[in-house]
Amino acid sequence: MGASTGSTCVRERRGLLWQALRIDANDGSPVHDYRIDDGRVEHRQISGTAFVEVAWRPLSSEQLTSHVMANTAVARWLAARLGLRCLVRACNQRFSGSEEDLNAALS
Repeated sequence: MGASTGSTCVRERRGLLWQALRIDANDGSPVHDYRIDDGRVEHRQISGTAFVEVAWRPLSSEQLTSHVMANTAVARWLAARLGLRCLVRACNQRFSGSEEDLNAALS
C-alpha cells in the first residue's frame, strides 16, 4: 500500500496537487515521473523512445523515507509541495527511525 500524505495535508496544499516532477537524465536511461494524486505520492518509469502509457504506482512509506534520507530531488520537491510536516508524517507511517532524523535529512 502506498504512503498517504493524509487528508489534512492534502487540504492544506490542495492548489499545488496538480504539479508533477519528471526526472530525465537525457542519456537514454528511463524517465521517472512523480505526482501527488488523491493524497498519495505516485511514480512511474518510462523506458524507450516510444511513449507507452505506463501505470502510476504509489510510493511506499519506505520508498519516501529512502528519498528523504538521501535528500534526493524528489524529497526536496515533495517538501516544497507538501510541507515538511506532511512529508514526515507520510514517511513515519512505517519508518522505524525518529522524526528528527527525517527532519535533519531535509535540512
